[in-house]
Amino acid sequence: MWSFETNFWQELVDRVKKGVNTERMHEDVTAGTGALSKTAQSVFQTLMTDGPLSRAELSRRLSLSAAALTKITRPLLAADLFVEVPSDDDAGAVGRPPQPLDVNVDFAHFAGVKLTGEAIFLVTTDARGGMLSEREVALRSTEPEDVANQIAELVAASRAVDRLIVGIGIALSGNAVRTSPVVRKSPFLRWQDIPFGDLVARRTGLPVTLENDVRAVTAAEQWFGDVPSDSFVMLTFGAGIGCGIVANGQQLEGHLGGSGLIGHTRVDDSGPLCYAGHPGCAHAYATIGGLQIRISQAHGESLSYEDCLALHSRHDPAAVAAFNAAGRAIGTLLALVTNMIGPDRVVISGEGVDIYLRSADAALARMRELLHWTATEVAIAAKPMQFSEWARGGAVVAVQEHVRGLVANAR
Repeated sequence: MWSFETNFWQELVDRVKKGVNTERMHEDVTAGTGALSKTAQSVFQTLMTDGPLSRAELSRRLSLSAAALTKITRPLLAADLFVEVPSDDDAGAVGRPPQPLDVNVDFAHFAGVKLTGEAIFLVTTDARGGMLSEREVALRSTEPEDVANQIAELVAASRAVDRLIVGIGIALSGNAVRTSPVVRKSPFLRWQDIPFGDLVARRTGLPVTLENDVRAVTAAEQWFGDVPSDSFVMLTFGAGIGCGIVANGQQLEGHLGGSGLIGHTRVDDSGPLCYAGHPGCAHAYATIGGLQIRISQAHGESLSYEDCLALHSRHDPAAVAAFNAAGRAIGTLLALVTNMIGPDRVVISGEGVDIYLRSADAALARMRELLHWTATEVAIAAKPMQFSEWARGGAVVAVQEHVRGLVANAR
């Protein structure tokens, strides 16, 4: 719910008490519980993702009359949650031209965190996920209480210069879902059943939302990505393999967050073992560690990921073979998600995105071999991201939960 220093509704009343009937405003917009109605929710979210929009376009998209739309938007404009913006058609207009509506992106700011096994990446954003600041610090310890203390210090420093920060979203690898403050399991942090959301909330005094890091970056792509899409898949390659799924406008979370677990899909029965002992799974081929092992074994020495990239650039036979094998594994996963989900696009990212970029021909060839003959056409785009973008995903999760808390109708 709303988390400014004062109660939201009192703040709203204070802002509009001059000239606005607050009792009628509350009746019109809320469900009687301090939350906005379902219709207001639709208006809010549509403007969040697609604004600015004219009133006529909003009415058309949401099947609302002009009077109903005015009834909803008037108090939100008065409360500075919505703003009117100049129209491109204003020039030369006679009288007061209609002005498109948009969300005031500074009605609240958010902190987003991406946790790795070694570092904390923290960003602050506006309400549309626009980056305001970013920081990276090494973890002093992976003990949950120590990490929570370190995050609290970073958030306190951010809030010292930005009092509009009202929520925190934390993205991490492993089993974490928005509906629970507990990290069920995080392999890289070696955590199991840790109430990490509560630890951070107690230290910051702010609402905290946990989310799997791949689903967090998928949420950012869904709401604020460059290419609008109601059905897409996010595949990430790095230390592991992640898969975020949006189908018909809804991100799939699965039971206890168990969706998108495709990294250990077997792609070659006679292939090498992954760290978990699975023969020939995608993880053994198409992760940074998997590539390093295969190319290091071929050269008889321990090589870094950067070494592997350099060898591939020099057309080293072992490196070329390892990248092509990784591409075939990626192509298998591309075919799998396309056949099962039917997305219109697949976005490939992660710190190991170069694995795909250097093996795209092999990946696409393998994908075509395995696609169902009736599968619809899918666009595939590589989107390199820094860890700050993953932290932004955490912030977007916090934005989404804040908006849902603000506008969710009592069920």
